[in-house]
Amino acid sequence: MPIKVIKTKNWVSDGVTTSELDFLSDVVASQRVKKKIKRDVGDLLVEHTLDSLASATTPVAGAAFKKTLSKDYKKRKASAGLGTKANLEFTGSMTEKLTYKQTDTGIEIGVFKDKDAAKADGHNNFSGQSKLPRRKFLPQEGDQYKSTIKQQVEDIIFEHIALDTSIPKEELKSIDNSADFWSVMLLAFGELSKPDIRRAVTQDPMWIDFLSANGLLRFLGMK
Repeated sequence: MPIKVIKTKNWVSDGVTTSELDFLSDVVASQRVKKKIKRDVGDLLVEHTLDSLASATTPVAGAAFKKTLSKDYKKRKASAGLGTKANLEFTGSMTEKLTYKQTDTGIEIGVFKDKDAAKADGHNNFSGQSKLPRRKFLPQEGDQYKSTIKQQVEDIIFEHIALDTSIPKEELKSIDNSADFWSVMLLAFGELSKPDIRRAVTQDPMWIDFLSANGLLRFLGMK
């Protein structure tokens, strides 16, 4: 379940600096569940982006992020009592405006206010017109978030799928072999593969508790 950047918008042409992400095109779930996934993934990506910037790093795998400040700007920032990290914090207005909107297949994340969107484009340079050092904190086409972030996004997706899938208790209680177990599980989870079902089930304590109580975890390769 990759996070695909569908498109970016830049301040010069669009008045915003954002990345539109698709992480639900291949996910079979109700619109109600997808809405919850979008909310939790959006919150997660905003949090990771802000945490990365606070540490003068980027959440985007392999992206450019110049850690050193120019001599004059470094002096000016230090004089204001704001330290000398390249954390994109001076007035704080741009990072405070970082947010997301839900789309059909994911979210659009970035800065939606004109003045602060200009600052965001200055660092991400989606417009190709910025003269500032590249400090990329939003992905563009072909980019991916760092592996730890992608893992957490997938966990959120599988967690919500598991929560929305009813445990077929009566069918499972009478099972004593792997073939029958997987027949019931594949029917319950619909489009998910066996590896994805394992991933989904391990995200939900209710599933784990039920399978453990009925001696069925062994069919997932768990004790």
